[in-house]
Formats: sequence, structure tokens, C-alpha cells
Amino acid sequence: MSMCAIGSRLGTCNVSTSRRGITHARCTSSSIRRPPRRAVTLCRAAGDGQDEQDPYEALFNSKVMKSDLVQADFNSIVGELMGLARMASQFPSFDLAGKRLFLEKMDEAGERYEVFIKRLELSQDPGAREYLRHTNAQMLEGGFTLPAMFSGLKQSLGEYRKWVDLEEKASVDPAAHQAFLKEFKVLWSRSALGGMDFGKLSNTDMSKLDAAQRDPMFWKAIKEIADNPSDPSIMAKWMDDPNIGPLVAEMARMQMQQQSEQ
Repeated sequence: MSMCAIGSRLGTCNVSTSRRGITHARCTSSSIRRPPRRAVTLCRAAGDGQDEQDPYEALFNSKVMKSDLVQADFNSIVGELMGLARMASQFPSFDLAGKRLFLEKMDEAGERYEVFIKRLELSQDPGAREYLRHTNAQMLEGGFTLPAMFSGLKQSLGEYRKWVDLEEKASVDPAAHQAFLKEFKVLWSRSALGGMDFGKLSNTDMSKLDAAQRDPMFWKAIKEIADNPSDPSIMAKWMDDPNIGPLVAEMARMQMQQQSEQ
């Protein structure tokens, strides 16, 4: 059984607009994870059963992943996404240049990640193809797929750029700028990317994360929580699940701690 750490989120988005014209995107997400003997690796979907070959292990034992160049490229992509995710909670505090640079780097890493997945899709390697089949099947439980995940990332980054454009316009008036940032921080804290400190979450008990991701309902739980990040009843619903509950309880605890620190 591979142990893992949450690193980054990509996903589909529900969009709404605030009274100041800030469009708010809530994104359903996918995590990135790391096994014990590899620098950084892609998050696998939950397994259907203990006797079934783990698609995640099959992928990393496949011929397509035996190349040192492929592994180095992949680890570079995921490492960058993990680093960006750990900085995401601080996004509202960045200056305008910092916000634009963050979004540019996230866009570049997302595109590299999409190209890598396309490489797997074009591969004839049985391990890679089974991994993708299994991942898409499990993600469908949450109502989305890998293509929808990448499309959602691009959509959300586009909306965040609009936020930055609005902040730039407001920055000419110090009072208006401060009012804008105040609302911006609230909206960001309610988003899937800004509502959780991934730096802290990556230090959680890995057995909780592994057990949750092996549950067939994992993606459904993630989608419901990501679509309603400020609704405690959604997290409470999943806390009773024997496999997913311990991870959700940890997420809720960290979310409360982050909100109290704001």
C-alpha cells in the first residue's frame, strides 16, 4: 500500500459574482500525492478492492515510467504544483506582480501536467492505460473527468486574473483598494483553493488519506465539499463514513484553525 501526501488541486468550477464585481469560482479538485520511494508522484484513484492490482502501482511499474527523463519531468511538474498549492492560502496577501506571477506559474504547471497525461493516453502501455481508465471511472463518481479537471483549472485561473485586474483598478484609491482586499480575502477563504492550507494538510496522518482515497466514494465526497466549502453540514455528513470520515475531520479542524488565524 502506497502512502501519500496531498499537494495540489485542479478542478471544475462553479462561478458566482459578488457585489463588487468579483467573480468567485468554486473548484472541484484532484490531489497530487507522493509515495515513500519516489520523489513526487501522481495521485491515484481509490481502489475497488484489496485483491485488485493497484492501478497506481501498475502505472509506476509500467514501461512508460521507466525512463529517467520521464520521471524527472513528471516529478518537476508535480513538485511545482505542490509548491504553488502550499502558497495558495497566502494569495490575497501577494502584491499585484506576485499574484500575476503565481497565476502564470500555475497555468504553466497545469499545461505541463495536461501534456503528461496526454502522453499516457497516447501510450500503448497496459499499466498506463489501466491507470487512466481506473482514474476516470473513479472521478466519474464525483461527476467529473480528467479533461473536465483541466478545463476547470483554466476557467478558474481566468477568473482569478479578472480579480487581479479589478484590484489593479481599485489600487489607484488607497481606501477603495483596502476595501477590495478585505472582500477579496473573504471570497478567497471560501474557495476550494484558498479555504485550506495545503502546507498543513500535507503533514496530516498519511494513513487517513490513503484509506479515504481507496474508498469508491472519495471523489463524490471531495466534489461535495469543494462545491460547498463554507457549509459545515457537508463535512459533517462525510465524517460518519468509516474510511473518508477521519480525513474530513482533519480537513475541518484545519479549516477552522485557518479561519481563526485570519
